[in-house]
Amino acid sequence: MSGTFLELCLQKHKELLAYYARELCLERNRVLPCSEEEARKRFVQNMRKMMEAKDLTFSEFACIAECSASYLWEITAGITKIYLETAKKIAEALGTDVGGVIFFDEQNEDQKGD
Repeated sequence: MSGTFLELCLQKHKELLAYYARELCLERNRVLPCSEEEARKRFVQNMRKMMEAKDLTFSEFACIAECSASYLWEITAGITKIYLETAKKIAEALGTDVGGVIFFDEQNEDQKGD
């Protein structure tokens, strides 16, 4: 019974993250550039780029984002999936929202073109 309950909880978290990503894209008049899995991958890649741009180590950023450095490393290594609440905390710590992290590359390209 508990295995089934856990599976349902994990599925619900996935659905919430996908929904939130779609809503942000609609709000910003953008089309989600990819699947839910690709959006997760972009979030993690851009999170790392944003950390590096701010010259933050995993330990330093973990303190700001109020999570453990090992957890952040597991997310970037693809060992652990990121969930909505964690994505929100990470985005806040980076000074943006979830969509701002997903579209970080595009925003930088837009700024370079201006």
